[in-house]
Amino acid sequence: MKIRTLIYALGASLLLAACGSTAQGANPTVAALSHATSKSSHQSGHIILVGSNVQPDKKCPAGYVYCATLSAGQSVQLYFCYSPGSYCGPSQYQYTWAWDFALRKSGHLVSYFNGSFSPNPGDPSYDTISEAQGLPSTHGKYKYEQEICAYQGSVCQAFSEVGIAIK
Repeated sequence: MKIRTLIYALGASLLLAACGSTAQGANPTVAALSHATSKSSHQSGHIILVGSNVQPDKKCPAGYVYCATLSAGQSVQLYFCYSPGSYCGPSQYQYTWAWDFALRKSGHLVSYFNGSFSPNPGDPSYDTISEAQGLPSTHGKYKYEQEICAYQGSVCQAFSEVGIAIK
């Protein structure tokens, strides 16, 4: 009897997770999980930057996997993979990537950016970031961040952040 209840509960949670995603594909629970996951030792691996289409910013604050400065009409493309160790390559499991954008200091979610992962699910995957609207310069400061989770099922396996400045 307990196994049947567990199966029903699992099915219901998967259905809720599928219905809860936004049109952009982001998981709305990323921001809620970010602070708990980033400070937790329960992560089973980490997100590794494999490459990008822009040079890394030299003043990237500690704690970010990468930092980028966006200009109007420019997109940044980052190439990430999830790894339980130090090796990063094509994985047998295709992780689902979820993201949100937030103000760096307060963590409040913002809709100033467009983001996508392709393929999603996939591992490795390309992350494309661009401005959704014209924003004033942040004068070299990383005022925004992209919060990223690599999900296996409904569990965020690894959380990471990308710092974003506006030129």
